[in-house]
Amino acid sequence: MNKIIARMRGGLGNQLFILAFAYKIMSDMNFKDCELVLDTREYSHYKTRGFEVLQLINDNNIRVYDKTRDKNYYYDITRCCYHLIQKFLPNNLELSKKMTSLGFFYSKRSARGYFLPRKNKTIFLYGYFQDAEMAFSVRNIILSKIMDIPEKIRLASEKKYIAVSVRCGKDYIDYGWPICSEDYFKDSVREIVNEKYLDKPFEILIFSDDIDRAKKMNISTNCKYIEGASSIEQLYLMMQCCDFVLSNSSFSWWGAFLGLKNDSIIIAPDCWYDIHDKTQNGLLIYPSMRIRKI
Repeated sequence: MNKIIARMRGGLGNQLFILAFAYKIMSDMNFKDCELVLDTREYSHYKTRGFEVLQLINDNNIRVYDKTRDKNYYYDITRCCYHLIQKFLPNNLELSKKMTSLGFFYSKRSARGYFLPRKNKTIFLYGYFQDAEMAFSVRNIILSKIMDIPEKIRLASEKKYIAVSVRCGKDYIDYGWPICSEDYFKDSVREIVNEKYLDKPFEILIFSDDIDRAKKMNISTNCKYIEGASSIEQLYLMMQCCDFVLSNSSFSWWGAFLGLKNDSIIIAPDCWYDIHDKTQNGLLIYPSMRIRKI
């Protein structure tokens, strides 16, 4: 049986990017019979976010890494070597392509520019693979494997909802990542309302990793702050919304991506990973997105 071993990293949004890339490689390799092994060992020391994606995805071909069955010294050694290479020779595309031809798909963010190995029955994935084009190529596969939305968090069908993601928690502050301004959220909500909801019933759902700070922003009057919900429940709620104001977070990106409708307006900040990293120059943007000043 073919096997893909994917190193899981980060929060739910990053986990979905990694899983999506695994499905993409499975499709590209034409693996009809493939075991997808999720290597969760990183969560033994990464405590900021938990491993959650299997609470959302139902796939009988997925299982969690088992050191007895899945231990591979090449996998462990090449990951260590990859870190050293990135330190001294960052963005070495030729080396990355060579590694993919041997079955090692290691990348900081990109999910492009790889060679498919010819004979490998085991493929190793290590990276974040944050790429909209890649995600769209397997969007229907992901949607088909998402578990049904629990009845208790189903939104009323007669009303339209705008999802606003406010990321301003301790990890963003500690890492020095850009935090969207109060004006960004207010102006973005106003833009959506003026364009679509002046004469229609709507409600704004605000999601945040620091809900008290989000409340102080006074983003709009017609708001409901989502409190006491798990990451999975929040993602389910986002998916039912029609329009989206994103923070620079993979979690909110996936909420909008999975909830995308034909007439959705999706507003994203002009900076993502740092203040010099412009969203419009990256791999996360797609046609429904509008970029506004952070």
